[in-house]
Amino acid sequence: MFNRDKHQEKREDERRKAEEFNRQRKSANFEKGDTWALIIAALTTVLPIALLIMLAIWFLTMIVFRFFS
Repeated sequence: MFNRDKHQEKREDERRKAEEFNRQRKSANFEKGDTWALIIAALTTVLPIALLIMLAIWFLTMIVFRFFS
């Protein structure tokens, strides 16, 4: 049922991927304002979508509760 060799290979593969990611992250030379620029870019991408989803849920709940009242 449980193949130890397959599990061990998977753990080693994940460890190699993590080491490669850390090596590439250290070699990337970010400038002073790059971190804030990345954070702002992520927020401008995620927040409008999250707001639209919350607005859709709000409209649906308003329709349901007004329909049943």
